[in-house]
Order: sequence, then structure tokens, then C-alpha cells
Amino acid sequence: MRMLVILFKSLSTAVISIFGVITVLFFLFYWIGDPAQMLAGQRNDLATLESIRAELGLDKPLLSQYSNLLNDISPVALLDSKQQSSGNYHFLNIISTEPALVLKWPYLRRSFQSNRPVIDLYLSRLPGTLILATVSLILAIFIGIPLGGIAAANAQKTLDKLLIIITTAGIAAPSFFMAVLLIRIFVIDLGGITNLPIAGYLIERDIFSADTHIDFRYLVLPALSLAIRPLSQILQLTRDACLGVLDQNYIRTARAKGLSEGYIWFKHILPNALNPLITATSGWFASLLSGAFFIEYLFDWLGVGKLTVDAMLQHDFPVILGGVVMSATIFITVNTFADILNRLIDPRIS
Repeated sequence: MRMLVILFKSLSTAVISIFGVITVLFFLFYWIGDPAQMLAGQRNDLATLESIRAELGLDKPLLSQYSNLLNDISPVALLDSKQQSSGNYHFLNIISTEPALVLKWPYLRRSFQSNRPVIDLYLSRLPGTLILATVSLILAIFIGIPLGGIAAANAQKTLDKLLIIITTAGIAAPSFFMAVLLIRIFVIDLGGITNLPIAGYLIERDIFSADTHIDFRYLVLPALSLAIRPLSQILQLTRDACLGVLDQNYIRTARAKGLSEGYIWFKHILPNALNPLITATSGWFASLLSGAFFIEYLFDWLGVGKLTVDAMLQHDFPVILGGVVMSATIFITVNTFADILNRLIDPRIS
């Protein structure tokens, strides 16, 4: 019962947050400029502008456009017969009236630029972001946790202080700054040795074609750039969590029994220091999955982040909004899963 209450509170907070962000984005978007004017380009005669506004539904009053947007995104909505036959909605009738009350998948509309469904655009780019985020987090975990344990085992010694200084710099420095620094070191200064490319995607052709070529060199620099901050944070969290466990009575008892130090660390210290790590790791993974915007754009990586930045430059509101909704969904899913996992691992959490 308590778990249901926690899930309800998390979902309620998430829905309110998404509603607020959508509202701000909608009115900010129309305050910045006229989408029809930007899409028309040099063909900015009155007839062209009116045709574009009518096609995109921009000729309606602003509040009407806002209510229609909320109706499209909401899983419970009112759809008239024209909307039901348009093919844009996947729905189940609840009350068959005119308009009908339906239960449906959120409709994120179509891109102003390509006229493709926004959900299709993001699903086509999600694998790229998933690969980049997963590799970055694996690097952060498998380097950060052992180094955090080493720092805790050498607390207040030179090695510990050096690791704290380095990781503090890693947390403070923005990811795009670290990306530029890595490009300078591994491409400009050591380019002849490392032979790492600056920009591109690791799969040159369609992943299902027979002549697909995968070049993992394209993954090295963006993955390292993204991994530095979570690695630094995971290292410091591991160190602090291990230091908090080292003074516990059961650790003293294990040592008094003559158990090896390695056994004590892997059996007693690290498992009891997992909770803050799970929370931090899930947060970073959600952040990376929702789009490493500057890194993907800087390295020309075909992911969700680059798609969203390109949409912002093109004033493509449906794609921008789709990115916000997808990011919020990822955050909700990952953080809720992490909360449940914490409660399963640690019985002290009621």
C-alpha cells in the first residue's frame, strides 16, 4: 500500500511538472516569433503565410491552440470524427459521443520541417543516445566505484587527496568544456597517435543492411566527455559511503574474526554503500538518456540531443515539445525504478 502511495505521489508531481513545462514552452515559442514566417522563408507573401498557418492550425486563437495541444498530449481526450479518421491517433473509445471521449497514446504531432510524426523522429534517434549514454555510464561505474573504494581505503593520504582534487574539477567543469579539452588533447595534439575522429556516428549505414560498417572510434571522445562528471560524482559518493560504513560494529567484528580485507570490502562494505550510488547512477542515466544536447551536437552524434538542438535552430515546436515530453517520461521511469530498487536492496527503508 505504501508503495502505491509513493508511486501516486511521484506520478502526480511528474504530471504537474510536465504540464508547467509544456505551458511555458508553448507561450514562449509564440512570443519568440511567427512559425509561419520562419517556415515560409523568402516566400513570405500573405497567401503563403495564411496557407501555412491554416495547415498547421496556427490561424486559430492562441488559447484554442493551447487547449488543442493539451488535448493531443493527454492520454484521455476528446476527439471528433475528423480527428478519429485522420490516422494520427491510436485510441480506444470510452464514450462514443461527438466528440468522443477516448483513451489514447499521447500524440506529439508532426514536425514543421519534415512533416514526419515526432514520435518516429525520436524513436529513430533514441538508439544513438541509448548507446552513448550506456557506454558513458558503464565507464563511470567501472572506473568510479573501484577508485572510490581505493580513496576510502587511503583516506586522508596523498592518493585520496589527489583523487578528490581531480574529481572536484571533473564535477565543476561543464561537459562541453571537457569535450573541447579532449578534442585538443587527443585530436589536435595526439592526433597522429590516437587517430580519433572529431565528429560522426559509429554506424555508417543502416544497421539492418548487409554492408553495415561499425567504427567504434567515433564513440570514444563523446563517451569520455559524458562520463567524466558522473565518474567524478560516483567516485566521491563511493568514498563517502564506504567511509560511513567502515566505522560500523559489524566491520570491526568481521576483522576480529580474521576475515580477509578483500572479502570484507566486497561482502560487507560495498554492498552497504550501494543506496546513494543507485540513486546517483539512475539520475545520471536518466539525464544522459534524455539527451546529451551539447555533446551530441558538438560531435555530430545522431541522437535525441542533436535532434532537439536542430529543432530549436529551425524553430520546429512539435519536435522541441516532443523532446521535453520524452525527457520527462525517461526521468519519471528511471527514478521510480531506482526508488523501488533501493527499497528492495535495503530493508531498512520502510
